[in-house]
Amino acid sequence: MVKRFSKFEIIDAMRCDLCLFGDGDWSVEKLRAIEPALPPLAHVILIDTKLPYTTQTPNDRRQVTTGKTQLRAMISQLLTLHWRWRMGIKIQTRYGCRLMSCQELVTAKGEVQLILDYRSQVDPDQPHLLLAKRIMWQPGFG
Repeated sequence: MVKRFSKFEIIDAMRCDLCLFGDGDWSVEKLRAIEPALPPLAHVILIDTKLPYTTQTPNDRRQVTTGKTQLRAMISQLLTLHWRWRMGIKIQTRYGCRLMSCQELVTAKGEVQLILDYRSQVDPDQPHLLLAKRIMWQPGFG
């Protein structure tokens, strides 16, 4: 679904270097794979199709996690933080969203940007516009 955006609609659109769309469980390995496509101090936005995971569970359904599992998760989180700090990458996440449309825009300098219209589950009637230099769909989504 492609719609025409007026110039007034995209004036206040957020800009980013890369937009990741799909399931938000992006691992360090997946982010490292796209490292060559990212400029230094890149601004990345993740449009997550899922709502954030809550750790609140009923007492009788608590999952027992071993020390190894917790340690592995902590190490993965530290590696992600170190990699983001080293690259200077700023990652923002929008939870529970769906992509409505995507349209190309050619700027006055001849650069191609993508205008993404996405809606959240919280306010599905409110369009959110985003200007991205690149977009990546996670396999199985989009």
